[in-house]
Amino acid sequence: MTRVLWLLALWSLIPCLTSLAADDDKTFGRDPDAIYLVDYPDQAPIVLKVLNSPTRVYGDKMLSVQLKTFVADDTVQLLAYTPKVYYVRNYKTNYEGWVSARDISPINQDQLNNLQASVEWNKKVQESIKRKEVIPGMTPDQVRAALGKPDTTSFRQDENGRMDKWSYITYETQYRQQLVTDAWGRNFYQSIPYKVPVGSLNVEFKNNYVTALEKVQNPSTQQ
Repeated sequence: MTRVLWLLALWSLIPCLTSLAADDDKTFGRDPDAIYLVDYPDQAPIVLKVLNSPTRVYGDKMLSVQLKTFVADDTVQLLAYTPKVYYVRNYKTNYEGWVSARDISPINQDQLNNLQASVEWNKKVQESIKRKEVIPGMTPDQVRAALGKPDTTSFRQDENGRMDKWSYITYETQYRQQLVTDAWGRNFYQSIPYKVPVGSLNVEFKNNYVTALEKVQNPSTQQ
């Protein structure tokens, strides 16, 4: 009897554990093949309807561990997308889980196109950040991830609104020969690298998105 009660108590905790896996850590327990909408804050919520009753709700994308059921006409929000399986949250019960796409109303094609466009844009941004580059359309946080904290900031206000500008000093590595002495008292010249400012990169923002880039080179470094 005690074992049965223990198993029932553990079963009742599964919805809580599922929710924690989704909300507490953005990467914990994720399926690598799914698109998680929380990664795209500009994406409008995708709200769908449950078509069949009962609709089985699972704890994994393979639909092998059933946790609960939804009923027809329940409203759900899409949290993660794959072509055949969705991860959704039930508005009525706040319960989350994987369901077959056949049991849910079709996603509007425009919404699906916007989601796929967001995914491609995010890939492009992440690749630019890895190369320490900035491209138009980035947010201030993404620019900071790519280049770090700006050396100077300024803004301009006119009848068209506010324009912010971040400036980054650009450097070139040069070398100078320096006389050094080794442990045996022998003198020799060694190349010592040092950085020389050669210009700046100016990043302009409008409504919290990069709208323009300007590279300025110091006159003394121009050939």
